[in-house]
Amino acid sequence: MNNEKKKKELLIKAYRGRADVYKFIGEYDKGIRDYNWILLRCKKEIEDPIIEVKVLVNKAGIFRNQGSYDEALKLLSTARYALETTKSPGAIYRTIKIEQAKILSEECWILRVLGEQDKSKNAGEKAIEILKNIPLSVEKAVQQSESNVRNNLAALAWSQGDYTRAIELWKINLQLAEELGDKRGIATAAGNVGLVYAAKGEYDDALKYYEKLLKI
Repeated sequence: MNNEKKKKELLIKAYRGRADVYKFIGEYDKGIRDYNWILLRCKKEIEDPIIEVKVLVNKAGIFRNQGSYDEALKLLSTARYALETTKSPGAIYRTIKIEQAKILSEECWILRVLGEQDKSKNAGEKAIEILKNIPLSVEKAVQQSESNVRNNLAALAWSQGDYTRAIELWKINLQLAEELGDKRGIATAAGNVGLVYAAKGEYDDALKYYEKLLKI
């Protein structure tokens, strides 16, 4: 790798990292500014469509957080097209599939909020199917993507009053989080399971999961 190319890659990495932090702390204008800077470089200088896709998905996440759902869906559609037209070697097959699942997961969340429940469920189930067919599916990146999709599907089931399905999905996430030692994941899943049991009036079971939450 020549020095100029390495310098460009490090610069992109720095901008992506900063944009991700801005997104996390809610400074969305700054995050969008940095993501736009990267997207401009992707069109002019960088021969890596996967970077472009990841940035588009993250930028869509900002618009989703702001409630600009139509804009978020447009960005996700652009990201999907970029993946579909990518001529990539098999070495990054898993990366492409994971990004496809992330796009569907985002769409699952947004469509649920928009009241498009059938489309939301379809997107989530497609994402799970993609992830299940990825070789070496025990990899952490795949497991995390599966967890995110299940969380969206569980939220959809909860909104539809399908408490049994919501509990089933969040319990799977809880088990996975415990296996990975992911305390944040444990807290989220345990809290959600407890919430659903409480809504069902099954208070002993609800307390069991809240106790688990308090022990973290």
